[in-house]
Amino acid sequence: MTEPAVAVPGMGTVHHLDDHRPAPDTTTAEPVSLVKDPAPAVVDGDEVEAVDRADNPLADWLTVPDAPVLPAWARSTASIKANAAALVRLSWWHTRYHALRIPKYLVKTVLLAARGFYRATVGMWPTLSAQDHTAAVKALRAQSKARPEDVELATRLQIAHAERTRTRRWRFGAAAVGVAAATLGFALADPMLQGGIATAVVTPLAYLGRGKETQFLDQGAPPLRVDMSAQQLNDALRAAGLLKSGKSGDEDGPKVSCSMGPVRDGRGWAVIFDLPGVAARPPPTSSRSGKSSLRNSEWMRSRSSCPGSAPRRAATPAASACGSRTMTPTWVP
Repeated sequence: MTEPAVAVPGMGTVHHLDDHRPAPDTTTAEPVSLVKDPAPAVVDGDEVEAVDRADNPLADWLTVPDAPVLPAWARSTASIKANAAALVRLSWWHTRYHALRIPKYLVKTVLLAARGFYRATVGMWPTLSAQDHTAAVKALRAQSKARPEDVELATRLQIAHAERTRTRRWRFGAAAVGVAAATLGFALADPMLQGGIATAVVTPLAYLGRGKETQFLDQGAPPLRVDMSAQQLNDALRAAGLLKSGKSGDEDGPKVSCSMGPVRDGRGWAVIFDLPGVAARPPPTSSRSGKSSLRNSEWMRSRSSCPGSAPRRAATPAASACGSRTMTPTWVP
């Protein structure tokens, strides 16, 4: 006996989403290219840097030219040689100037060290004399005088006095032993070591003995040639008392005119000028104005401008009835 075949029903229908989407328009769409586009060519004439743009606020600051690296005296070989030679000459002049004053510097050092030793002694005296114990001794002595019958107070005064005396002995003894040991060591040392020890002791004492306006070394001014203008010469003569100032200032006052100079004159420099006809007075030994120092002692030469008069040399110019006088002061800057 056979059974009829039964057909199995289907599980579902398979649909594709692409079948339900609208078809793309291939006539207008552009294909996507994965090839990288080449970089555009750069044209030098069309583009400028950021610092050169007109709208850059830092353009003025960035375009300032750089300052020269070397100073003016080091930009040429000739300038370097000239400045080196001038430095050598200046150093040699200062060396001779201060070498001649070594005895003066030594005396000044000894005086400063003596003053410093005095100040150090005054500063150390309260410690050596046990001033910290003196206040208690004075207070007990005053109380003992007020109450002489108080035995306990007298005992306390005696103990305090003995303690102060013992402290003074120890302190002065230690100071004396230290000074004696230093003196013995200095006497037994070699000459070179003695010089070092003396320098190490005198230098702090001299520094301690200095004042507020103490100038140890003298200030030397080498005789250099200085170009003096007419205004500087007039100011120097007015400062020396050879010219009178005007009522309303220097503009209305008498002035001089330079005839020649500056020229070398002995160890200094001289300038020849015409002095107005005023009664001359004995000038001071030296007077400074600006960078010049007039030295009107024996280097003053005067020549009367009257016809027929011969040049003469005089330490002090005499009064002249003529309109002007030619004088040659010598100055050392």
